[in-house]
Amino acid sequence: MKHARQEHTQKKRFWDVVFYLALIVFIGSLVSLGALVFSYWQGQQAYESVAHDANVDLSAFDTIAPLEEKKSEITIDWARLQAINPDIKAWIYIPGTKVNYPIVQGSDNDYYLTHDAQRTQGLLTHHGSIFQDYRNTPHFSDQVNFLYGHHMRDGSMFAAIAAMRMQANYETQRDVYIFMPEQLYHLRSFSLLFVDADDPLVQANFPDRAAFNAYITDKMNRNVVETPDMPEAGSISKLFALITCDNNIVHDGRCVLYCNVVEQVAVNAATSSGSVSSSFIDKKALNELDAQLNKTVTQR
Repeated sequence: MKHARQEHTQKKRFWDVVFYLALIVFIGSLVSLGALVFSYWQGQQAYESVAHDANVDLSAFDTIAPLEEKKSEITIDWARLQAINPDIKAWIYIPGTKVNYPIVQGSDNDYYLTHDAQRTQGLLTHHGSIFQDYRNTPHFSDQVNFLYGHHMRDGSMFAAIAAMRMQANYETQRDVYIFMPEQLYHLRSFSLLFVDADDPLVQANFPDRAAFNAYITDKMNRNVVETPDMPEAGSISKLFALITCDNNIVHDGRCVLYCNVVEQVAVNAATSSGSVSSSFIDKKALNELDAQLNKTVTQR
């Protein structure tokens, strides 16, 4: 009888230990999950704060219309953005997604992987920034301009790019706007690629038109979504490549959205306010400008 009581006591102690260990793990998991959720919220709040401080209101660009009709509704305080961080060069906005962020450019491609536009590093999660490749010429004057952003699980940063593997998302989110103090680009995506991290994508300029056409054609041929209005390679004078991680594959993959320029507006931001005076540059004029540029660029 005494042996039975001892055995019962030992079993009780064992299950008490199991219970308390499970409770500790459960509480620890809740704390970790709460901290993770808070970290995601904090990261997004940081960018909303930047947008608020710089008086960024791009709601007019939710509807497709010629830039000439909407340019007067640009409200971005570039002086304030430069005061926040001189590395801020532009602003990117994709209607229908969470992509509404400043674009920075650093001296390498590492710093802004972990630092936001206010140069703050996240504690648990690193939202980082939307940043231009440091090898690109500032002001998007290269033939191919590369922008990077994390694929965050809460759908922020460039997660929307990877989600465009779904045809419905791609079709409704093809328009991209990039704002700068002196000009505004309206882009439209034409190709979505899923590639290995070592895929030789990054080439900013080309020695001649034939080489540039070959680069564009290769990206068109590897497109994984349907693009019924695929442009002719020879009609494209400037590309933007939006790059994020592909979290759906085991190896170190990348998702790349290629966009060409649909419209470009030159603006003169004489003051720090959002008011601008603009002159419209049509696609033909843009092609002529880029043709002149192509004569002077050298291959990187």
